Amino acid sequence: KHRASLEFTAQSGLPKLEHHLTPRTKGFSYLVENVDRDKLKTVYDVTLVEGKGTAPFNLNSILHGLETNCNIYIKSISIDTVPIAKNKSACWLHNLFKEKDYLKKNFLETGNFYKSCTYFTLPRGIATLGLLVVPNLLVHIPLLIAIFSSGWIFKTILMILGGISMLAVQIIGNSTKISKSSEYGSNINKSY
Repeated sequence: KHRASLEFTAQSGLPKLEHHLTPRTKGFSYLVENVDRDKLKTVYDVTLVEGKGTAPFNLNSILHGLETNCNIYIKSISIDTVPIAKNKSACWLHNLFKEKDYLKKNFLETGNFYKSCTYFTLPRGIATLGLLVVPNLLVHIPLLIAIFSSGWIFKTILMILGGISMLAVQIIGNSTKISKSSEYGSNINKSY
């Protein structure tokens, strides 16, 4: 995908990105052109860099309990700074991705996004554990009571639904892998 993105940038005269794919601007430009700027005041740009020596930061890694480490840079952008015209908003988005690429490159080389960047690690606390445990207990305790106090038909239906949901979670988790991504934009599907 990255190779196809680089080929596209070379043909289009767009900036080459080392760590990102070239953004597709059509949907972004449409959104910027049609959004109610009185209601949407801010756009958040999030740059994510995986930690070295950890599993990829995706749903599949989390579901399998693999250690993931993620460094996040969040930038708040006023919607008023984003141009409305299609060509100008597309150019703005390409410049933003150029900046994101620089941030990721800088992080990989220096361990920080830039010198004056505030870096902190969120501590694991009892509140985080509570957010995980309490909702699970609220769902599982009544479910277990229903299972043990019900007949075989309910238990069978519940086992089938549980199996289907486990399969669905596995399919969704596998779909986040790069190897399972679409071929959209590859040389095979180019019609121009």
